[in-house]
Amino acid sequence: MGLNIIYVLIGMMAILVSCFLTSRIMGNGLSGLFTKIIASLGFVFSAVIAISMTGYYMSFGYILLGLVCGLLGDILLELRRIYKGDYSVYLNSGFVIFGI
Repeated sequence: MGLNIIYVLIGMMAILVSCFLTSRIMGNGLSGLFTKIIASLGFVFSAVIAISMTGYYMSFGYILLGLVCGLLGDILLELRRIYKGDYSVYLNSGFVIFGI
């Protein structure tokens, strides 16, 4: 049963990323932000499921922390497309979060 869940997760992540890329190509600002958040949350939840299936190790906590920081960085970098007046604030904040 565990292998089936992995294939389902891979399929779901591919669909979520495809939705994000489609909204980005179409130039939709708010829907691009929404689909980016959903795709990034999918990656975080996939990691949580993988950790629960394999058992927790200290290194998995660091990977999960990296995914959460990636989620926050993605949100900030998408906000720079919506609020163009504060472009550099969102850009620099996103890079700092990714750096963490």
